[in-house]
Amino acid sequence: MKQLTRMVQGVRIELDTELSDEALRRSPNGLWQKQALSFHFEDKNGKEIHSVNTRKAPHMESLLSKSSVPGAKPGQMHWSYTFEYLPQNEPYRFILDGYSVDETDGTSVTFQPSKLKTKPVLFQSYGDAIKLKDFTIESSQGKDVSNNEGTLHITGKLLNEFDGSDWQLKDSMGKVYSLTPRGGISVSQSNVMDWKSGLLLLEGGGVTEKWFQLRAEKLNNIPDILTLTRTVVNHRYTNVDWAIAIMEQKL
Repeated sequence: MKQLTRMVQGVRIELDTELSDEALRRSPNGLWQKQALSFHFEDKNGKEIHSVNTRKAPHMESLLSKSSVPGAKPGQMHWSYTFEYLPQNEPYRFILDGYSVDETDGTSVTFQPSKLKTKPVLFQSYGDAIKLKDFTIESSQGKDVSNNEGTLHITGKLLNEFDGSDWQLKDSMGKVYSLTPRGGISVSQSNVMDWKSGLLLLEGGGVTEKWFQLRAEKLNNIPDILTLTRTVVNHRYTNVDWAIAIMEQKL
């Protein structure tokens, strides 16, 4: 942690982080720049003051702004967070709960699209479990609604983050289709008091969409065979154990 600054509009905290060489090898070609931190503040009695990027519910939040900038060397990040309030003249603690970073994945599963409705297929990787439920051809969600899109209907529970992940479909001829997500993402309430647990749930985006969708533009037929690959995963790590005590003196 580098600096704490009190301003009229709030309190800004600045800190730096740096990935190990091993972690950098999992995030080549600038993927390491796509990171996020999860942390919270506690008062001297262990009561939560504020939290950032938590899956715990309920939680306290007063974040006004944040920024992250890559440092001068690979793996280094400069972070800045501004909060409405942090205690003054009494001790409190900053506790790091975890972080996420984009990494190469490559996990894939091959399936028969026409049989998914009766025989769903499971995709598993890094603690994520996604069930492929159906494959249909739907009207495009883009500007030209006359176009059709191959639509993979899924449900899932994710240990990792979904934003930042990259998915693609490949047919038996080797043609690759990028996928666009459509639907809602919520946090499971099964571990409401745990700072480090909690799963993301993939859900439908409306009354007529009961499942989350991955849509492939220009795939307007149902192939005999398809392969789903996650090329990039936004890997969430909670195996961290770092905290710092903060005590400001009023001037």
